[in-house]
Amino acid sequence: MNRRQTLAIAIAFSILTAVLTVDFAWAPATFSAQATPQSVNLGRETTITISAVSSQPNQLYNITVRVTKPDGVSVSSTSLQILTDFLGAGSTFVRYPTDPWADISGTPHNIDQVGSYTAVVDKLTPNPPEAGVATTSFTGVSTLYVTMQSPSSGTLFTRGETMTVTAYVTDYNLVPLTSATVSASSPTITVALPHSGGGIYTRTYEIPLDEATGAWVLRVNATSGGNRGSTAASLSVRTAELVISELKAHDSSGLDASEFHPGDRIFASLRVQYNPGTRLVTSGSIIIQVRTPSNTIVGNLTSTYDGNRGRFYSASGFEIASGVPTGTWQLLILANSQNDTYGNQGPTFNISLNLLVSPQPNTSIMNTYYVALAAIALFGGLGTTVFVKRFNRSSAPFETLFHLAGGEIAPPITLMITGDPGAGASTLGLQLAYRDLIAGKSVGLLSYDAFPSEIKKRMLDMGWDITNYLENGQLTILDCYSSLAGIEGDIQDPTDFTEVSIRVTGILEKSKALPSILLDSVTPIFNAAEAKDCINFLQVIGAKVKNGGGRFIFIASRGSIPEEGRLKTEALADGVIMLNLQKTGSSTTRLLSVRKMANRHISMSEMEFVVVPGKGIQFRKQRVPLPALRLK
Repeated sequence: MNRRQTLAIAIAFSILTAVLTVDFAWAPATFSAQATPQSVNLGRETTITISAVSSQPNQLYNITVRVTKPDGVSVSSTSLQILTDFLGAGSTFVRYPTDPWADISGTPHNIDQVGSYTAVVDKLTPNPPEAGVATTSFTGVSTLYVTMQSPSSGTLFTRGETMTVTAYVTDYNLVPLTSATVSASSPTITVALPHSGGGIYTRTYEIPLDEATGAWVLRVNATSGGNRGSTAASLSVRTAELVISELKAHDSSGLDASEFHPGDRIFASLRVQYNPGTRLVTSGSIIIQVRTPSNTIVGNLTSTYDGNRGRFYSASGFEIASGVPTGTWQLLILANSQNDTYGNQGPTFNISLNLLVSPQPNTSIMNTYYVALAAIALFGGLGTTVFVKRFNRSSAPFETLFHLAGGEIAPPITLMITGDPGAGASTLGLQLAYRDLIAGKSVGLLSYDAFPSEIKKRMLDMGWDITNYLENGQLTILDCYSSLAGIEGDIQDPTDFTEVSIRVTGILEKSKALPSILLDSVTPIFNAAEAKDCINFLQVIGAKVKNGGGRFIFIASRGSIPEEGRLKTEALADGVIMLNLQKTGSSTTRLLSVRKMANRHISMSEMEFVVVPGKGIQFRKQRVPLPALRLK
């Protein structure tokens, strides 16, 4: 090695020695801090990240972070460490207020004030200590964002209509909230909107019948901790319509009547319900004008709601004076003449009912006539008696049933309709069910004897169109017959009483008004299962329906239930109606009697009835009571 090479090696060794012996402890570092998110809702958290860049690799820095709230008094701190990597860079983070913090002054550490929070970083080691090497800030906000998804502004609603309010709620950073308290307020009512998933809150409710009308604001408010937000939609609400139906005239005995004489008293009844919806009006009074053939108003009938009848009824009636004009009289309810206590009006058009007022018959002549008529019947032979019977009979309305039963067959009740096959038990059950439908009640029909299409046609033949009731869900037909016929139906096994009971529960739960359940008929059930299981099934269904304030009706043909089972089945029913077929020569007469009705004074007599296409069941009564002419 020559002298030049030796000198170069010596110089290089000297430089390396100098580098290795330098103390880097004093090497300066650059610090920075960042809060994410920079705006955060009260009660939430933010993450503070501190970074260091130094010329010294693998250097450990001890630091503190001090956070001062917007009030300038409340301060808390925490201690952290940063270890740089081989390139001299390193970072750490801390969550405020979730991670451990030491409270120095003021209120405890939390994001509970609206305004700017300041975070200051101090370096403790290595020496020398340095204060304020980095700062950052974040803002506490109380804003929630609320978006109303329904209804839309400008929508017109009617009192009694259902409204679905749906809102989407997020925090300030658009994160969906799942635990907020959300409500919707109209001018008269506030309802809570329950959480339904994600940030969605929704509720369907009926607009009150006393809700303010005209233009009003629906406001949705959301709160979570100290945060809040709201939105609003401008809507319009109009009054509901009072719909009057089934205006009827009655005589002094309460039977439907269309012909009266001077000295008679006219009574009237009707139903009133709100439109939209099926809710019946049960308060207030309805004024009915009584007009003569010349359109002169001779009186008014004031009708109030009668809970026993389930209708408005004019209890005092109107007496037809002697000497008044005879002919066609009219009961009239003028359009928009009725008003409930909330300003809802109706009907939208005149409602009228024509009556015939005829002269009072000459009683002395009539008495002589009917005495002669009775004498002819008694002494004129069988043929003459049959003639007189036919002449002396007239039609009576379906409501005659309720005179036999001691009043309306009101719920809660379990009613058994039994009798000879073909006597009309199914028709009676369907007619009672149809009366419930037009009264606004929900009906479930468990069909064990016919396909749903057959039931629909059978009812249409009687003048009872159930199409709309099926479409709006007021009537539900549970098809138990198809499976019995070997066709796929609503119920896989109609004798699986647990499944049927569950389905009945579903019908009851969705009912908007006092429900009725009609089971037609029990014959297939008793043919396929043990009598004790069938009776227990009827008891369970009856208890469910009555517990919901409804009416359970089941049809049982005579002979379809074993005698012991029949007695037990009748015992579980609150009411029993019996229908018989009486054959005399080539003619057959249908007879109805009420066997029992709980807590009622009933008539034990049989009454003749007929099934009239387009009308259903109508009763037959004597024009003049002649005991000798009673049906045997």
